[in-house]
Amino acid sequence: MSLIICTGGECRGVRHDRYLRAASSFQIGVSRGRRTCSNGTSATFDQARAAFEEAWRIFLSNRTEANFREWREAQAFTAWKYRMWDTGYRLPTQSTDGRSKCFCGAGLTIGGVPDHVRSAHMETA
Repeated sequence: MSLIICTGGECRGVRHDRYLRAASSFQIGVSRGRRTCSNGTSATFDQARAAFEEAWRIFLSNRTEANFREWREAQAFTAWKYRMWDTGYRLPTQSTDGRSKCFCGAGLTIGGVPDHVRSAHMETA
C-alpha cells in the first residue's frame, strides 16, 4: 500500500490544501492477469487506514496459504537469480551443458534449481 500525503499543488490536478490519498495494490498470490487494486482519497489518516484495512480484509478472504507460499517462492527465486548475477555466477540455463554452481557452492542443474532455491535460499530472500 502506498499512502501519499500532499499539500497545495504537489499532486497534479489537486486543488485542496491538504488531503490523504491511499492506493492499495496487493499482488501476493495473485494469478497472472488478475490484480486486486483499490484507490481513493480520504480527508484524514484514520479514514485512509480504515479503507486500507477493509481492502486488506477482502484481499485476504480470497487467498490461501498456497498463494502466499507461491509468492514467497517467487520472491526467493528472483532474489537468488539477481544474487547469482551480481556475484558473477551463471544460471544453468546460461551454459551449454545445463549445469552451473551456486554462489553457496552447491552444484546446479536446470531441473534442480527450484528445489535448491526452496531448500537453501528461502530464508535469505
